[in-house]
Amino acid sequence: SWTAPNYNGGNAISNYHLYKSVDSNTDYSLHTSTGSPSTLTVTLNSILRGSTYYFKVSAENVIG
Repeated sequence: SWTAPNYNGGNAISNYHLYKSVDSNTDYSLHTSTGSPSTLTVTLNSILRGSTYYFKVSAENVIG
């Protein structure tokens, strides 16, 4: 889960994108998009116990 950004550039958030990587030094791949500005959680089903994962979340609005 995450919290909405404090500043949205003056335009409402329209979507969040969750990126996942198995190495913090490699490129992150898009894991999922929420499709909803009110969704601040994602359930992950395809992870392995004992493995380390790194995540980034980006917010999108009409500007980008």
